[in-house]
Amino acid sequence: MGEDKHRYDNWLNREFNAEHPNQKWVTDISYIQTKEGVLYLSMIRDLYDRSIVAYKTGTSQTVNLFWGRSHSALPKGRAFCIVCSAGGNLPHPEEGGIASVRAGRVVQICILRYHNKEKNKRESMTMASYRYERDIDPKDLVPDAPRTLTKAEARANWWHYHWYYVLLVACVVLAAGWFVVRRITEVKPDCRVVVIGRRDPDQAFLDEVEQKLNAIASDTNGDGKVKVTVKGIWLDLHFDDQDAATRQMMESSEEKLNADLYTCESMIFIVDDPTLLEARFGCLRLVDGTDPDEEGDTALPAEDCTVPLEDTALAGAGDGTTQWYVGQRATISASEADIAAGDALWQALLS
Repeated sequence: MGEDKHRYDNWLNREFNAEHPNQKWVTDISYIQTKEGVLYLSMIRDLYDRSIVAYKTGTSQTVNLFWGRSHSALPKGRAFCIVCSAGGNLPHPEEGGIASVRAGRVVQICILRYHNKEKNKRESMTMASYRYERDIDPKDLVPDAPRTLTKAEARANWWHYHWYYVLLVACVVLAAGWFVVRRITEVKPDCRVVVIGRRDPDQAFLDEVEQKLNAIASDTNGDGKVKVTVKGIWLDLHFDDQDAATRQMMESSEEKLNADLYTCESMIFIVDDPTLLEARFGCLRLVDGTDPDEEGDTALPAEDCTVPLEDTALAGAGDGTTQWYVGQRATISASEADIAAGDALWQALLS
């Protein structure tokens, strides 16, 4: 910034309050990172109400960045002088310095009124400091042309402002790839089985049933692999006599079963109370494979619509404390493919 040619009294003296507007102005330069490089923002603030009097941006820290916006902020018929507080030195425009806050110094802008606007004569004032007055050439207010970046700088600048977009696109591509691979490699079940118990079916029992079913099932969907899925539903159909919390839980389980029946998801049922299940939902076929008469058979006994678990290929599954029965879902609303898959697994269970 050159040598210290001028030093002035501390007019501001850390008095950052003003009694009326345009008494004390302060200024500073901020640095803003942009895609085109660093943008310098110079502002003037009035200490009376902390409002921004003027501001200007530029691509370099030249004196025009300060002097130009200071000149434009002043009302017509006024001149200004600048005093740097704390005994600091203020760069003169001809010295090529910048009017910014340095080492805690505050730049104070004082307004000097003209007592004769027509003749443009400045009022004589006694000032302890040297006063700068300057006419700004409009050419000095033209922004500097942006510097052309090198290829390396351009790449680094682009990456700095776009890396998160690249990361986002990469995540989307990976997610889409994972979804496609999963869809391609996913093994679709040949048949689904539901276990409905008055007590929550044990996961070990469900795993054992699924393992036995996969051993006897056949590939009915033609994907070259055999897969049977088994899920459990805890549903005590006598929940009307239970407490409020249990009733709420059983009602939720009943909704799950209704959803399963509506979507024809499971074609084989393993239940511990087939009579009440059939009486309430009417969802089981007869043992001979036909659907029950909707008008006559409303409460079928267990032996008409199910087979004891011990009489099927699942014999030995479970801990033996619960009597399970196996039955087929009624064909109502079921697709031909689902019916064929259920029939194939039913025949494998009985053989």
